[in-house]
Amino acid sequence: MSVSAEKIASLIDMTEALRTVDDETWGFYAFSADFLNNRIPDEKKHEMIRKSIACGENCADRVMKEAGDSSPSTIVRQLGLEVIENDFPMTGNRKVFAQFTPPKQIEIFKDPLKRYESLLARASEQQASLLIPLQEIYNLVLGHEIYHYIEECNADTIYSRAEKYTLWRFFGFHYNTTVNALGEIAGMAFSRKLNHVAYSPFLLDVLLFFDYDEEQASAIFQKIMHMKEHI
Repeated sequence: MSVSAEKIASLIDMTEALRTVDDETWGFYAFSADFLNNRIPDEKKHEMIRKSIACGENCADRVMKEAGDSSPSTIVRQLGLEVIENDFPMTGNRKVFAQFTPPKQIEIFKDPLKRYESLLARASEQQASLLIPLQEIYNLVLGHEIYHYIEECNADTIYSRAEKYTLWRFFGFHYNTTVNALGEIAGMAFSRKLNHVAYSPFLLDVLLFFDYDEEQASAIFQKIMHMKEHI
């Protein structure tokens, strides 16, 4: 078995395992990257995760009903969003595949998609059938950014933005802040429902990072699976 074939086999194994990860685990994974992670009690996180998932799913239902379609590309057109693509390489350990910039721009980073496409090209037909198709991944990334647009338009009322956490209190003063993890959790739930997939799009953090740094992608995978066993 060649090195590339071994890499692909490893990616297949991780993909299959990540498909089985439950929503609570993915929620705690999202919180692990939030600066409030150690401030918020686990009981409160469980509540926030459930509400964020419901927020994303309900939002997807409304959007699909209004659009009469679940295709992210169709919804982008109907919402008047501009989608641009660039080839800038992803640097460091920051897993960014796209970003929404107000008021109406979505930027897709093509380099991680091209690297994943290259992995698929090196796979056998049978191996490729066990991995997630490139177009499906593109749609998942796009769907997630559509949610961030909707979130921005409804910042005062949508749960993932309206929910606040009290960071500190001092006499009669207090400081409330938004929780970034909630938007990520809701965005993944939104995109999952929009694209009619059973797994969480959070697994793209491993799939699209794999060709950049296999060792680091494996470490992320192990972290997620450890969370699955201990949450």
